[in-house]
Amino acid sequence: MRKLLWSLLFLWANTAFSQVKIGDNINTIDATSLLELESSNKVFVVTRATTAQMNAIVPLNGALIYNTDEHCLFQYRNNVWASLCIDISGGQTITAIIDNLDGTFTYTNETGTNIQISKADLLDNGDGSYTFSNGSVTPITLDTKAETNLYDNVASSLGANNVQDAIDELDDAILASDAAIALKEDAANKSTDGTLAGNSDVDFPTEQAVKTYVDGQITATADDDITGVSFDGTDLSVDEGATSFSADLSALEESADITANTTLITTNATNITSNDTDIATNATAITTERTRALAAEAVIQADVDTNEADADTAIALKEDAANKSTDVTLADATGTRFPTELAVKTYVDGQIAATADDDITG
Repeated sequence: MRKLLWSLLFLWANTAFSQVKIGDNINTIDATSLLELESSNKVFVVTRATTAQMNAIVPLNGALIYNTDEHCLFQYRNNVWASLCIDISGGQTITAIIDNLDGTFTYTNETGTNIQISKADLLDNGDGSYTFSNGSVTPITLDTKAETNLYDNVASSLGANNVQDAIDELDDAILASDAAIALKEDAANKSTDGTLAGNSDVDFPTEQAVKTYVDGQITATADDDITGVSFDGTDLSVDEGATSFSADLSALEESADITANTTLITTNATNITSNDTDIATNATAITTERTRALAAEAVIQADVDTNEADADTAIALKEDAANKSTDVTLADATGTRFPTELAVKTYVDGQIAATADDDITG
């Protein structure tokens, strides 16, 4: 009991000074040490865990753990578990890559130099193009817009020169094909039922089915045609092939009206026949009159043409009134103008007066 008390007192005293030494020479500790372990036959064993268990632990940076899967000591450095084991004989060195979570990595090489590496980035520009950058070269624009990418139409029947036009051309062809297909009957609706018993507005019968149905109906309803009908005002007679039957209609309440109407119909038929004859006669007369009128019109037109020619000739022989001249000097030398009677008389009288002389008397 006394030893336990002394031990607790010792530990309390060491803790008070914030320095602890375990093992040999416990009274000797370096002034800068917080904790010292000293032993010539015992070791310090750190926490042991598998890789999965280790990765589940997020300690302070500087923590140590022994990975039982890797058989190696790992240190938690820069928020990442890093192996402290290297194969010096195999030429291994210690390097590290740390994700800075800001689009960059920090690479620590063998000499402890940190190198920042930018992640490659592909940005969607929202217009069919993308911008690629990796922090070390000028960003590259990748244009995936269909209308700006060439289309090789040599191997196809399309006339398009770019991808968008090729797509549009194919869309048009598909729409046209769909429209053509929409106009076709579904072969599943074809019916070979010769009875047409389905009464369907969707199914359509084959030619043979229609023929079978029609032939069957005609055979079922075969009968002689009516070959003659007569009515003498009293009896109505009907002839149907080799069969005849008649009915006495005199007992009917309207029999007198029927007889009167029959007479009237006969009279109208006679009148119609007469009218047809009159119409034919009138048509002949109209044709004759038309022929005469056309001939008269030709004669009249010939007279008009003759008179027009004569008038043109007569007009050509007339002097243009615009050429009539009242100039008493008759000075016009064109040979076109013609003087009035007064102009001629005045000119002649003037000339005679100007040349007046005594007559020879002997």
